[in-house]
Amino acid sequence: MIRVVFLKELIDHLRDRRSVIGSFVLPALGPLLLLGIFQLLSELAAERELRVPVVGAEHAPRLVAYLEAHGAEILPPPPSPEDSVRRGDADLVIVIDENYHERFAIGRSAGVRLILDESQNDAHPSVRRVERLLLAHSQTLGALRLMARGVSPEIATPL
Repeated sequence: MIRVVFLKELIDHLRDRRSVIGSFVLPALGPLLLLGIFQLLSELAAERELRVPVVGAEHAPRLVAYLEAHGAEILPPPPSPEDSVRRGDADLVIVIDENYHERFAIGRSAGVRLILDESQNDAHPSVRRVERLLLAHSQTLGALRLMARGVSPEIATPL
C-alpha cells in the first residue's frame, strides 16, 4: 500500500515541470547567482583612483604631499571650481586659503574648503576618502602641536 502511494506521488511530482525545475535547476543556479552578486558588490566596493584638483596647492605643500603620499593624485585647479563640480568634471575640489601658511605658522586653524555636489552619488566615496585624509592630517598636526607644548596627545583623545 505504501509503495503504491509513493509511486503515485512520484509520478505526479515528475509530471509537474515547475517542481522538477525547482528541484534540479535552482540548486545548480543558486550558487552561480550568489557568486555573481558577490562579484558585483566587490567591484562596487573597490576603491577607484582618487583624483583631486587643488586650488592654492602652493600655499600648503606639506598638505599636498600628505594627500599624494596617501594615494591622491593632485590635479591642477580648474578655471571655475564650482562649475567643474557642477558639471561632474570633478568629484570635488579642494580650496586652500591664501593665508594658510601664515595661520599655520602661528598655530591657528588654517583654512581648507571642499567644493562638492551632494547630489552626485557616485562622488560620495571620493568625498568621504578626502574628508578622512584631511581629518587624519589635522589630528596628526594637532598631536604634534600638543607634544611641542609638552602636553600628551592622549588628553585630546579620551576614548
